[in-house]
Amino acid sequence: MPVQESTNGMRVEPNQVYIIPRDTTMTIAGGELKLKPRGDARGPHLPVDAFFRSLAEDRLSGAIGVILSGTGSDGTLGLEDIKAAGGITLAQDEESAKFAGMPQSAIRSGCIDVVSTPEGIAEEIVRIGRHPYVATPSAVEQAPPVDDEEGFRKILMLLRSSFGVDFSGYRDT
Repeated sequence: MPVQESTNGMRVEPNQVYIIPRDTTMTIAGGELKLKPRGDARGPHLPVDAFFRSLAEDRLSGAIGVILSGTGSDGTLGLEDIKAAGGITLAQDEESAKFAGMPQSAIRSGCIDVVSTPEGIAEEIVRIGRHPYVATPSAVEQAPPVDDEEGFRKILMLLRSSFGVDFSGYRDT
């Protein structure tokens, strides 16, 4: 996938990797990246949490958050927001991480759906991206047509054979 440094107002596109510039806080709103310089506020700078929280708000159940190797706990609170919004959360397994602090914090929070190696995470994201629930309209349009009538008949036959419920006396409308 192509990798590029983010700029303010940049529209997010599929199959792209965006890198946050140094000393910057990045959020997303309406599918656009919003950048602002890191403030002089005291306390920890948590850019991953800030981005993930905005991602959860912007994409709701369509958000996917990934935590890889890093120190500290940045990203954990944002992943909790993604999970609460119905999104999917992934973290690198501690054994493969050079610095296990960030993945470990996220895993221990209980909000992680998948724990794997970076390669396993990539495979899982590809699998998720192909699922009809999140696939782009063009991918869904390429799916073979479904014979609704035949599927409906099969369901009715299954209900009759499994539960003795017979809908044959009902008329079509």
